[in-house]
Amino acid sequence: MQGGVEKTIAKAVKNPKVRSRIGLNQEIIIDEISMIHPLVFEAANRISKQILQSELPFGGTRLVVVGDFFQLPPVDRFEKKIPWIFESDLWKSLNFGTVELSDCMRSSEKYFVDILQKIRWGRCDETVCAFLDAKKSRLKSDFMGTILFARKAEVESYNQRKLDSLGGELRKFPTEVITRKALPMPREKVIEQSPLPQILFLKEGALVMIRKNDESGLYVNGSLGVVKKISTEIITLELLDGTRTNIEKDDFHILDGDGKTVATIRNFPLTLGWAITIHKAQGSSIDRLFVNLNNLWEYGQAYVALSRAKDPEYLFVGDWTLNSIKADSGVKEFYSQLNEFQLI
Repeated sequence: MQGGVEKTIAKAVKNPKVRSRIGLNQEIIIDEISMIHPLVFEAANRISKQILQSELPFGGTRLVVVGDFFQLPPVDRFEKKIPWIFESDLWKSLNFGTVELSDCMRSSEKYFVDILQKIRWGRCDETVCAFLDAKKSRLKSDFMGTILFARKAEVESYNQRKLDSLGGELRKFPTEVITRKALPMPREKVIEQSPLPQILFLKEGALVMIRKNDESGLYVNGSLGVVKKISTEIITLELLDGTRTNIEKDDFHILDGDGKTVATIRNFPLTLGWAITIHKAQGSSIDRLFVNLNNLWEYGQAYVALSRAKDPEYLFVGDWTLNSIKADSGVKEFYSQLNEFQLI
């Protein structure tokens, strides 16, 4: 929040568009609630109360929040440890009813889903240990899949080495930012809000990850393919199941609070697929996955990494330690109380 909490609230309350938007709302839905900083949550509450002239939480507007606190916590470069939003007085005063979604849509292998649930809770019993030991494998130079790294620098270095090892012409496709008015932030920040790189570097033979879903179901966000042919407007890929498909440039839209497009980001919906960070992998379903679970430092990192795999048969673990399998004690207590008192 630029300028701090108080300036942000004052500016929002005076903004006619914000006032109109909140005045028309009957319901506020917040996705990825675990990533929301408590100060942002409180600011949204105070803005709503002032505009609606009500002392009720969020001005009496119905609030729906969605997310999983067992995944990665909010990031703040100025703080080492950010309080969970459910620890705030505001959250406790809201007295949410809770619905738990229990069906896993990424994998149909029940034993794998059960193991992931244990890892989610930071439990490493004999079944989990046996599974991870069985998945241990050395990374081969010809591995045709995606490696998850914890740090961005590791990803960039590995992808560059793999791309350099290929012969052939290097093609460059800069990501376009199209807008009819002043950008709300620097161009680089706009692109960071999309899954696309600022410049897509490709060669024939490169392994790439598709960053969108196909309407016909041929591929999903996270599917892998090998570049077979490159032209100005079409990239021909061979997916890992042998299917060939043509990928055209596509648009990713940055929306304002009214749902209107403020910027359009255009490029091929591809990134180099040899490596990606665990953070960037959230939301992806990856065909073949290799992850090293050593040297992880954050609660939920191992769970997020392992749960990206669509099929446990194509999941490989370089190494792991008991210390990697951990969940925040506050999160475990929070969910234990939900399961005991509030599930509806």
